[in-house]
Amino acid sequence: MIPGQVVRIPVGTQAHILTKEGKKINEEVSGKKAKTGEEVNMPATAFGRCLSRLHNRTFKVALMVPLYLEETDSINMTEFMIRQQKNFSPFRFVEFLEGALIASDSLKEQGMNLRFYVYDVDQTLTKTAKVLTRPELKNMNLIIGPFYSRSFNQVALFANHFGIPIVNPLTFRNQILNQYNNVVKVTPDQHEELSQVSHLIQNDYAQDKVFVISQTSYKDAAEVSALRDSIQKILPDSVYYPNFDLINIGIAVTQRNKDEKRLAKEKENPGIAETIPVTKTTFNDTLDTYYLENHPVNPEILKDFQYDTSAFANRMIYINYARDSLHPFDANASILRNNLVVIFGNDKSFVMDAMNRLNVLRDTFNIKIIGLPLWEAIGTLNLHQMNNMEVTYPESYFVNYSSSGYKEFSNTFYNRNATSPSRYGVLGFDITYYFLESLFRYGNRFMLCLPTHKGTGLSTQYKFKPVKSGSNNFENTYWNWLRIRNNHLIKLPDKLLDKQVIQEK
Repeated sequence: MIPGQVVRIPVGTQAHILTKEGKKINEEVSGKKAKTGEEVNMPATAFGRCLSRLHNRTFKVALMVPLYLEETDSINMTEFMIRQQKNFSPFRFVEFLEGALIASDSLKEQGMNLRFYVYDVDQTLTKTAKVLTRPELKNMNLIIGPFYSRSFNQVALFANHFGIPIVNPLTFRNQILNQYNNVVKVTPDQHEELSQVSHLIQNDYAQDKVFVISQTSYKDAAEVSALRDSIQKILPDSVYYPNFDLINIGIAVTQRNKDEKRLAKEKENPGIAETIPVTKTTFNDTLDTYYLENHPVNPEILKDFQYDTSAFANRMIYINYARDSLHPFDANASILRNNLVVIFGNDKSFVMDAMNRLNVLRDTFNIKIIGLPLWEAIGTLNLHQMNNMEVTYPESYFVNYSSSGYKEFSNTFYNRNATSPSRYGVLGFDITYYFLESLFRYGNRFMLCLPTHKGTGLSTQYKFKPVKSGSNNFENTYWNWLRIRNNHLIKLPDKLLDKQVIQEK
């Protein structure tokens, strides 16, 4: 294989994975099998009236994926047959293409007239510029990719000039939404994490003592401030504890203080150990004052009201970790309810140190953790500690490998490519299928209809909104919220993040 050589990738005739999905699409649109060209009214939206019909025109879609074809002649076939070369550039993103081809074949089977163009575009600007000279590109209905920021900027400028919608499939950067028009960002932004976490806390941690820890006071200061404000707004002003429980804590504290004094005397004079009586503290003894959640508690006063409750101010506690370490946590943590710690930061050393210290304190306190932002970019953390504290965090990609949909896709992928799909294979399928289906339904108006066209892929959902009012740039807002519990990774129900749930309470 040499640079410039035409590469024909066999796709076979086994792309049956979305036969069910095709039926599902038709049922959603009309309640029966829709025919090509059949129009079905959709609700009027702020973006215009979206009419869903299966268009019979021919759509042209470009996929720009880094294939590094010029490097394929450097592969050592003998070495490759012995062991897989995972770092070989041409293999890095080829599965995205393979997943995309399954999606395109699936839509063709449903009746979509599609001309699917694949271009080898990596981070090299000269290579990208050469691709942009291809005469057919200016007539595309959609461009998916490129993957690298420099080449994407170059192609987005081209697409903007010709009014072609362009999809960025992988980046977390939101700058692309401010520089060009007709841009769709598939990966959600971290600000969406922050807007959802307060709903999660109110729906799932409403009675917990809440702490927010950031690495320093100045790093991500605006985001941390917004996070603190949003959490404090949804917390109840007060929590109420039964006086009976507070008295029992007073008994335990008084007993502990007695034992400590006794041990201190024995240490000073071992010979008198047998003369010091061992007593057990009871309700009738005089009980010591103690602190709970940094509030003084006098159990002697509560004895006359043992069947009532006492109110405690329910403030969220902010911790500047670089300055205070976990001392504010020690002073304010509760032994009567769960303690939720929101760790804000994606510096791995900071996160690991904070988790190590919190894990030690589990002997005294019940601790849960929410990790923000973009913890999926940190890499491997201590899974034992994450399980101990039921760490919850948002992830842009999550696959239920036991689902029938994934199994069917995996079988199709394996039959066509003799390998199981990795992350890029699944993303290639999900992203390509969603946008091709959008084109098939809405034609050239598909961009305006993205907010009403919800999609569920194998790895995530697609819920797009305009970047700002009147904008023709869109960003996905959906995060998979995951939790490690009982040594299993589970996906939280979407209702825990639904603002309507909060309003209905």
